Amino acid sequence: MPFNRVSAFTRKDEALDESFRLNITGFPLFNEKKEIAFVMCIAHRTAAYKGKELVIKAKEYINEHWLTEYNAGKIAESVKLSARHLDRLFKQSTGETPFHYYKRIKIDKLKESLVNPNLNVEQAFESCHVDYNGSYAQFFKEAVGMSPLEYKKRFTL
Repeated sequence: MPFNRVSAFTRKDEALDESFRLNITGFPLFNEKKEIAFVMCIAHRTAAYKGKELVIKAKEYINEHWLTEYNAGKIAESVKLSARHLDRLFKQSTGETPFHYYKRIKIDKLKESLVNPNLNVEQAFESCHVDYNGSYAQFFKEAVGMSPLEYKKRFTL
């Protein structure tokens, strides 16, 4: 539903505090005459954000720039706040700092890469722009409860 139609259901003084992204895939279903009878659409929510509008925008920025090195100044600039004010607002709204959120996104992307049977552990880390021999391997183990290699062995199809 377009935003202007959604906003019609909210009070004018009340800001929307939730945002999400959907991937929608459609494919035709044919009848006996090989004509398109229906189009089946499958929606998959890929991201959901809740909180103040500026925090939502900061989360979106982080999700779009997770491959680059963390830069608090650029994130804050994207929402037109100081890094310190964004950090405080973000933590107040989500319970975590923007940097912790960034690291969590990185870990989620690493998990996705690790289950790719075409990549070994080091290549999975490289695809996420992190050094396997660096601190992320230890952070991964602390966050997930197992080493990247154990994760790959357990969850690769």
